[in-house]
Amino acid sequence: MKIFPKDSIITASLYENEKWIKTKVAVSEVKEKSPNSSTHYYLKNNQVNTFSITRNPEMELEGVDTNDLSFQIFSIFPIMINSLDAVMNKFIDVGKSGNFDHFTELNQGTFFPFSKHDYLSSLEYDEKGNAGFGIKISQEKNGEILLEGVEDSQVKKSMKVKSIADLTANNKKVLEDFMHRLLNE
Repeated sequence: MKIFPKDSIITASLYENEKWIKTKVAVSEVKEKSPNSSTHYYLKNNQVNTFSITRNPEMELEGVDTNDLSFQIFSIFPIMINSLDAVMNKFIDVGKSGNFDHFTELNQGTFFPFSKHDYLSSLEYDEKGNAGFGIKISQEKNGEILLEGVEDSQVKKSMKVKSIADLTANNKKVLEDFMHRLLNE
């Protein structure tokens, strides 16, 4: 892997046996349901909000072991700061602690309008702008929250939660259980 500054960000290129595979490109904000995008649902001021970005197809590389340490590091790029020293210091922190969350600290508040704590779910859209997989979250006027588990443009599961407080109780257990049922039923 090669890590380098480019256009006020730090990015990376992935290599295997000295052969270039992919260079990470910066994501950009797009309209919801745009082709090759993902919409992220998050909390702000006790309301469900959305933030849609281009989806990185490099996460779907064929023949690359996604459990490999270099791929895991590659997946955190690009980092939206232009300080190679800060990135290298985080590598040292991760090496000492083994905790990859140290890398997410570099991007918090720089591109995404929410923290990891406020994140709820995401829904991916394919090259035609059709919903692929994920959980869509809607807040109704009466304050109820509608969760829709989507797969291949079809709502596979849905559920209503009475309030934001119920949704976020017990470390967002409702969302975790809903995702588990979506994946396993």
